[in-house]
Amino acid sequence: ENYGNHKLSGNEYIIDKGCCEHLINQQSCTVCKEIIKEEKETYGSHDFVDGICQKCKYTETGFFSEHVDENNDGVYEQCGYKKEIIDTMINEGFYRDNNVFYYGFYPQKVSEIEASVIKENGILDSKTGYYRYENNSYLIAKTNIKIDMSFSNGKEIKKDEEYAFILEPIKWYLIEETNDYYSIYAEKVLDKKEFLLSIYQQLFEGKYYNVYNKRVEDNILSNNYEHSMIKEYINGTIKDKIFGEKEKEYLYNGIKILSRNEIENNNISAPKMSDYALIKGISGISLKSVTGKDENVANVFTNTIDEENSNNVYCLTTDGLIKSKTINSNYGVIMKVEIKKNIIEE
Repeated sequence: ENYGNHKLSGNEYIIDKGCCEHLINQQSCTVCKEIIKEEKETYGSHDFVDGICQKCKYTETGFFSEHVDENNDGVYEQCGYKKEIIDTMINEGFYRDNNVFYYGFYPQKVSEIEASVIKENGILDSKTGYYRYENNSYLIAKTNIKIDMSFSNGKEIKKDEEYAFILEPIKWYLIEETNDYYSIYAEKVLDKKEFLLSIYQQLFEGKYYNVYNKRVEDNILSNNYEHSMIKEYINGTIKDKIFGEKEKEYLYNGIKILSRNEIENNNISAPKMSDYALIKGISGISLKSVTGKDENVANVFTNTIDEENSNNVYCLTTDGLIKSKTINSNYGVIMKVEIKKNIIEE
């Protein structure tokens, strides 16, 4: 008296009830014509209007747009930032306070909430890759190397353990103003990328050439920033994470990294690492022995080549000095952008 299995038609129909509910895969049985529904792990799509989803109230870049100032003290308790900063960023795309800018969002500080709790109770947004949980967004990442440092909250970093990092506004400083744009650089090292992996370098007549989608005959040295993996990374993966369509309207020629001259002329010292950047294995040190607390600072690439060594670029190191270093090192990136004045001042 047992019946056989359904024979599915293969003609799938996806039911999308929006970004807060799972997608439903619907098919029919070719024998009995019964409708078979299967709930997927993936959530449905957003309904964006002016960069804000009308269903979940998160922005394109994953930041919650409707925090509430419960204490009426001008600070949003959920994210810890001033109401004025967040509201202006969401409405206008950036916030400026004299020489300080807030522009774009990226995971930075480690959360006090365990990653397992967020994964179990949150919603994984397939568009951003962040978990939405209790009106904040989190990136879940795992340490796969041993790091003898602590996070900014003093929590010990353990190998092979997952942590949640909170999506936050990015703070930038002004370094130059022209007739066309403001040039600003990020306060912290947010991420890292190899300048160029050794497998993409070829030694020819004593010089290293970049063969990353190039040929030796193109005469592109491996320390040429314009053809580096860093430039491609920050103007692809990183740019799309940080900026939504509204924010991208301000960008003047994409994302860059600082030059040797910009660092020296502006007395820029070794920057601190975000908690998220720290677990990615950036070369850095802790100043705990000096200050009594963890203030992790990083070695960072510049975009300036060492002309005498085609395998080296100049770097801002943890001791605050500019030195010539191999491009294969795990150094961080201080991002720089130029934002259009004509749009800001309209």
